[in-house]
This record gives sequence, structure tokens and C-alpha cells, in this order.
Amino acid sequence: MMHVMVHLPEEALLASPVNYRWMYLIERLLGELKKSVRNRVKPEGSIIEAWVQYESLTFCGMYLKDVDMAFTRPQRNNDGGMRNEKLSVFAQSARPFGDPGREESFSRNDMEVAHWFVLNNCDEIMAYLYEHEEMMKREHPSHLVVQKHRELFPQWFLDSVNKLKSSNSPIYSDELYNLAFGPIRVELFSGCNVNGVKFLGVARDDKLCTQNSDVHVPGGGKSTDIDFYGKLTTVVQLLYKDRYQMIMFKCRWSDTNPIRICNSSRVNTILLGLSKIHNNDHLVGKAFNLLLECRFLNQEAPK
Repeated sequence: MMHVMVHLPEEALLASPVNYRWMYLIERLLGELKKSVRNRVKPEGSIIEAWVQYESLTFCGMYLKDVDMAFTRPQRNNDGGMRNEKLSVFAQSARPFGDPGREESFSRNDMEVAHWFVLNNCDEIMAYLYEHEEMMKREHPSHLVVQKHRELFPQWFLDSVNKLKSSNSPIYSDELYNLAFGPIRVELFSGCNVNGVKFLGVARDDKLCTQNSDVHVPGGGKSTDIDFYGKLTTVVQLLYKDRYQMIMFKCRWSDTNPIRICNSSRVNTILLGLSKIHNNDHLVGKAFNLLLECRFLNQEAPK
């Protein structure tokens, strides 16, 4: 068995990954066909008769309504479908589940940081972000622009929305006000179904053989050639007024640069689905991601 490792790389280059050419699917089908044998004298006839019945029922099931069939049954990792909200951050298709670990917590500072990330990734308010950033450039020195923009924008944006409300502006909407007001409470979960994929927190994943907590984030903006890898720790659901909600991932990222000395007290905050990466934003011990673009690395745990 040790000698076979020498040939595996060459075999993968010549014949593509093994999942495109293995025999498990065929063996599984043959096992199902053998179960349909009722007359051992004529096994072929039993298999043909059972297969004809299966095909007939499957064909008829395509035209049956209000009946739980394979064609009408929801997907295994059903995320609930897209919501009807106008703002992109509220129109997520995700379904969290499971209780978080006892050691997981969410402080007031985490709530403020998460609220800033939601505002900074809402496409509909990019004009407000740009206006406030230009204002900070005029009022503060260059080395304080990013810090002041992050600290002062949430309150400035809420005041701007209140002015729109008082003037009966057509731009104003309840969704915009609830977004500016910020989340009123938070709920934590250990897993989430999104885009047909099941994500599990690392605490729950440690008990399983297959791992669904590894997350891969492609770089954006000027760092498109950088990939980020980490592990999902907790699924965070921000609850707003009028039952609006926003789901985020709290991850622990790995340092992929072997040259740089990693400071364990500061973890780079990378956002999923961003057009740019905020290298100046750091969060002590935690990192949050928006569920705008999710990928995971599926691998088996060592036995």
C-alpha cells in the first residue's frame, strides 16, 4: 500500500480526479437491483419487472399534484428560498439550526462590529458610505479617516434616514430605517443551510467523520490572487425591527502567509462577497462574514 502513493499523483493527472471514474455509483445501483430479485430461478426477469414498475411510478409521479414525491419534496439542505425584501442584506436565503456551544457568546462590541459589516456590504447604501467617507477625508487627517469613518458612520446614517423620514422623501422606506437603526438582538446557532450546502460549526463538526466547517473565501478587489481559509465557529443571526433578519458567519481564519509572524491576539477580518478587502479592520479573536458568497472545503477527518 505504501508503493501505491507513488503512482497516485500521476494517475490523477492522466485520468482526472477519482470521483469522476470510481465504481461506487455502479456498485450501489447493482446492489439496489439485487434487492428486487424475488424469483431466484429467473433473476433477470425479476430485475426487469421491478425496474419497469419503478420507471412507471416515477413517470406518473411527475404529473401528480399535492402528493409528496421525489419531484415535489424540498431539497435535503433546504435554505427556505429567497426572501421578498428589497435590500440585498435582508433578502438572504439561509436557514440556521442547532444550539451553539456553551462557550460561545456575543458581546455588545461584537454587535457593533457586526452592524458595521452589514452596513458596509449593503449595495443600496453605497452612496451614503461614499459621501461620509469623503466627509471624513475633509475633516480628519489621512491616518484617521478609516477609523473615524467606521466609528461615526452608523449614527450619521441613522440621522440621514430620519431626515428622509421627516421630509417624506420617496427614497425613505421602513427597511432602510430598520437597517440604520441596527439589530435589536442576536441569536446564535451551530449550523446553517445556505445555497444548498450544509455548514456546521467546528464544535459540532468535531464529532463527525465528514467535515463541513472548513470555509474558503476567494479574495476580492486588489487581492484577487489571495485565498483565505478558515473554520466556522458560530452562525450569528441578527434580528432587526419588523422581523427583518441578517445571518452571518463567525469564523477563525488561518494565516496563509508562512513569512509573516502571526499575532494570535489579532485576526484579519475578511468579508464574504466583498468587492474589496478591508485590511485595516481587525477584530480581537473573532471574524465575521456575510452570506453573500459561500464556499466550503469538504474533507474527511483522519481516522
